[in-house]
Amino acid sequence: TILSRCQIFDFKRIGNDDIVEYLNFVAKEENLEVDQESLRLIAQKSDGAMRDSLSLFDRLCNWSEKTLSYKRVVKLLNVLDYDYYFKLTDYLLTQDFYEVLHVFNEIIENGYDCQEFVVGLAKHFRDLLVSKDSKTIILLETGENLQQRYLTQSQLCSIDFLLSSLNICNDVDVNYRNSSNQRLLVELMLLKLSSSNKITEKKKTSINTNKIDHENKNK
Repeated sequence: TILSRCQIFDFKRIGNDDIVEYLNFVAKEENLEVDQESLRLIAQKSDGAMRDSLSLFDRLCNWSEKTLSYKRVVKLLNVLDYDYYFKLTDYLLTQDFYEVLHVFNEIIENGYDCQEFVVGLAKHFRDLLVSKDSKTIILLETGENLQQRYLTQSQLCSIDFLLSSLNICNDVDVNYRNSSNQRLLVELMLLKLSSSNKITEKKKTSINTNKIDHENKNK
C-alpha cells in the first residue's frame, strides 16, 4: 500500500465527559430522570466506547422504568459502591484492623468478586494520588461532589502511603489467580496497607471528624 495515496485516520477513546454529555442529551430527549454519577459510572464501564455506553444506558433505563440513580446502577451492574472504598481507607488510615476486616467481610457477603475489589481499591488510591496536586486533578474523571471527597481524603494520605498501597495492591492482583487461599491473600493485603501508614493522633482525630461529617450529610 502506498501511504501517500491513503487517508489515515487515528482513532482514540472517547472521553468520559463527552460520553456523559451525550447521554444527558439522550436522557433529555427521552424524558428520562438521571443523575450525573450514574452516567459517569456507565461511561467508565463502557471504556471509551459510545456504542457500548448507549447500549448499557438503554438496558439500565428499561430495568429502572425511566428513572436512573447511582445506587440503582451500582446494584444492577453489581459494582462496588465508592462509599466502601472511602470508608475502608478511613479505617486503614486510623489503623483500625477490626473494622477493615469487617468491611471486607461485608463486601464478600454481598457477593462481590475479591479481585475486582483489589483492582477497585488500587484505582481509589490512584485517584487519591492525582487529587493531591492541582496539576493532576484533571485526571480525576468524577463529578464535583465526588471530586471534593477525593480532595478531602487525599489531604489525609501521605504520598509514601499511597505509592506503597498501589504497589501492594498490584502485587496481590498479579498473584491472585495462583493463590490457594485468595481471601486470606486479600486480608493480608489489607493488614499490610493498614500497617504501612504512620499516623499521628492529630491526623487520626481529623479523619474521624471528616467521617462523622460525611455520615451526617447522608442522614
